Amino acid sequence: MAIRGAIRMTNEDAFAYGTFMLGEVEPMRDFDRSTREQAVQAVDRDTGELVWTVDVVDADPEARDRTVRVKITAPVQPVPPETLPGVPFRPVEFEGLSATPY
Repeated sequence: MAIRGAIRMTNEDAFAYGTFMLGEVEPMRDFDRSTREQAVQAVDRDTGELVWTVDVVDADPEARDRTVRVKITAPVQPVPPETLPGVPFRPVEFEGLSATPY
């Protein structure tokens, strides 16, 4: 049986050791509709909401790829949590997470 569509999971399923945000939440560029002169933000084909991206560090000490780009669908730009005093990265947790096989 082939897997069709997104696979639902919890944050703990994907990131058992937690995640830490790098940089900021950015609009995801729609490469088919954008031109060199004008960037067009991607829209999720299922929900119609805007797509945003954020780079996170997977805190799993055995992770093969430590940095992961997570796509977020939301009508407005998500606001990340505040930076904790004395910590260089912001801890983040994702709700409604899914993985899409390609």
